Amino acid sequence: MWKPARVTIIGGSTASGHSVEQAKTFGCLVAENLGVPFIFYTSDLAKIADLNETVKTREISEDDLVLILAGIGDSWPQPQGIFAKILPPSWRGAGKLNPAARKSRSLVKRIRQRIRHFMKFSIKMFFWILGFYRPDTSKADFAREVRSITDTLNTVNCRTIWMFPQKPRIFSTFIELNTVRKYVGLITTELERTPNPRIFPLDINTVIDDQADILGDGLHLAESGHAKVATEIVRLFNESVAGS
Repeated sequence: MWKPARVTIIGGSTASGHSVEQAKTFGCLVAENLGVPFIFYTSDLAKIADLNETVKTREISEDDLVLILAGIGDSWPQPQGIFAKILPPSWRGAGKLNPAARKSRSLVKRIRQRIRHFMKFSIKMFFWILGFYRPDTSKADFAREVRSITDTLNTVNCRTIWMFPQKPRIFSTFIELNTVRKYVGLITTELERTPNPRIFPLDINTVIDDQADILGDGLHLAESGHAKVATEIVRLFNESVAGS
């Protein structure tokens, strides 16, 4: 059976394994299952424009299995405007107003985490009411970048698993849920616009549990989530090879 020369992982913090050991991320698990090397092109808060640049400039060939997980960095609302500058730097950016990924073992520190989360949630609502809590990337720009990536992948003709990002879970509001849903819809639209039998969409929400497979921030995959996503990727890959 054909197998790729390597597994290429492209995306943001979830793809790189935020708060999870790299060996237990879905990319490494897939590479281990297939017995091939892997390479990461990931960064925290990666935007779709950054991923587009990666696809265009890195040496991706038709022998690669490309795993893309994109959309959270662009679709997740975040504080905007002059008011955002009064926030601590660590509270600025997509997902930075969510709670910590993991709870502290110390009771005192857990109480502090809860207080910080309440403050962050209040800030979210305040900025949203004023119209300053919204995505950095417009839907039009996001769709254009997705279209450019698909055009490049169609030219390279590599096998690609394009994953739709996990919807926000606990500690997220209807604002994040609704916004992420709209941007995921744009990915679907662009993939359907120029269908490629070697690009396989994967909604990871269909294979993970709402609670158990997400870290405490309600956003990133836990180890169990990475394992389930890896299993589904391998299944899709095997089906694609058998059907080619």
